[in-house]
Amino acid sequence: MIAAIYARKSTEQFVADDQKSVTRQIAHARAFATGHGWLVDDAYVFVDDGISGAEFAARPGFVRLMAALKPRPAFQILIMTESSRLGREAWETGYALKQLLVAGVRVFLSLEQRECTFDHPLDKLQFSIVQAFDEMERARASQRSTEKAISQARAGHVAGGRVFGYDNVPVLDPSGARSHVERRPGRPPAELDRPTHDRDRAGERKQRRGLPGAVRADQRDDLTGRHLEVQAVDHRKLAVAGRERTRRQLDMGSRDRCRGGGRKGRHAITVCV
Repeated sequence: MIAAIYARKSTEQFVADDQKSVTRQIAHARAFATGHGWLVDDAYVFVDDGISGAEFAARPGFVRLMAALKPRPAFQILIMTESSRLGREAWETGYALKQLLVAGVRVFLSLEQRECTFDHPLDKLQFSIVQAFDEMERARASQRSTEKAISQARAGHVAGGRVFGYDNVPVLDPSGARSHVERRPGRPPAELDRPTHDRDRAGERKQRRGLPGAVRADQRDDLTGRHLEVQAVDHRKLAVAGRERTRRQLDMGSRDRCRGGGRKGRHAITVCV
């Protein structure tokens, strides 16, 4: 019989691949399949790393797993370490498990060494209770994560995300382990910095021609944030100039209509866009 594996870990782990939770889950599931004489096809090893169990449509591995059930699944067994890997929302997880069972796939939990079924009302009751506790654990984990992020922000450390023009730099403790992450100024990626380079070259050409608004190459500020601020000011000036030009064009059009003797010439209005 062909067995599939589904592994999931909600938080991102900054460790080697062989030390990740999903890697251990897959290894444990493979050992469980070997002990029962099942063949695990690598094409049916579904993984979601760093995605919450409360997400379902946004989990690529889960979506691929459910899509593989139609029209008929190519595997007869699905192995997970525990039911919470499938999800941590009681109703959605129960519906997903029902879809697997209706498609003829037997679901096994390798840590508990048992098959997950809905054959008896007590099976459904047990599953509902377990899922309720799993959902409660997700809520507690979310609260712990929020409190940790607040404490990191108060300490001046990175609590998550990235900011343009800055790099997230890990800081190590005396033992060499990662203590926290700090945000330090850095240059943006080359593809984002290319327009700046093009504008500088245009400024050099203006300098050679003696045109106004030219900037010499040696006047370029290497600090990206400061350079971007100058660019933003230039964009605002261009926007103001564009509005002024539009208003002058409308004024000219109104005067032309007045000279032409149009019926509505006396009602000409200047519009500022």
